[in-house]
Amino acid sequence: MTRWPARLAAIALFATALPGVAQAQCPANATLMGTKQQGNLKVLDCKCNNGFEARGGACARVRAFVPSGNGFVGGTAWILGYNVQRADPALIAKSQEMLRKQMELAGLSYNAAIDFKRYNFVIGIAASTDIFTDLRKRVLFDELKNGKFSQETQISYNSLKGRQFDQLGCHSNGVMICLAAIENGDLKVDRVSLYGPQITPESLRMWDELVRSGQVKSVQVFINKNDPVPPVAMLVGSRGPLQAGESLALFKSDVLVRTINETAPKLAVRTFSCGEGLPTLTCHDMAGYKANSGCVSRSSGQAVPGTALPGRGSLSEPPPPC
Repeated sequence: MTRWPARLAAIALFATALPGVAQAQCPANATLMGTKQQGNLKVLDCKCNNGFEARGGACARVRAFVPSGNGFVGGTAWILGYNVQRADPALIAKSQEMLRKQMELAGLSYNAAIDFKRYNFVIGIAASTDIFTDLRKRVLFDELKNGKFSQETQISYNSLKGRQFDQLGCHSNGVMICLAAIENGDLKVDRVSLYGPQITPESLRMWDELVRSGQVKSVQVFINKNDPVPPVAMLVGSRGPLQAGESLALFKSDVLVRTINETAPKLAVRTFSCGEGLPTLTCHDMAGYKANSGCVSRSSGQAVPGTALPGRGSLSEPPPPC
């Protein structure tokens, strides 16, 4: 069976028994539109019925996604949850205080790391708040499975399912989690920002295809110079021998950016100065990315169609991504 993006309405099933003969049949809730010849095989052209969509090689009921504003997915050693949807200021303050306590337990600075003016939904699904434990138990496996290991093993991943975000920020290993969630159709998002991303050549091609297919409108990549995570992840994820010179070259930001552009042309990449000399995890910290990205974008003030309520005006457009 050929693997099709979940957004397509057609599913093609291939015959495998005899050359030139189609033995398969359309899945449940699909209609046979005809056959096509591909090589020496006949291919059934099946279209999902109304109210169903192609997902996982079958026709499943179209999912109803809950509008959830702007979301942020933390990476290695992040275990937390924060979700405030148009709440009153007192509830927002209480929620942020609860999150602050969670972050303190994890040894993270919540104010420095998260832009609460931009993100109203924040989640971290690590296996442990200890970095090395989380690396050993989860992150390394995500490297090999493009985030699907966390998707399959972390119960808190379910909190992402069925949500629709205008903007989604993803940091470090959170980038792999975001990729798995979007690729699997578990959430919908318009614009994605990747900070200090855990990336591989394969995952970059997957991000590129998500933009090309229109499943997401845009993907921006932010990388601090001397952040060791993106180049190390690229090296580990290459799954093939590299010359020593090639390996070291990826730690040069211009070489890394060029490699990303060549592998995933649809992604926009920005770099920022950070540190001097050798790579350091300080340059990987989300607090540094928040400061360096310098988000000062503002809403256009234009009304969003269909959001007007009796006695109240329409909602304004959100600010564009940084």
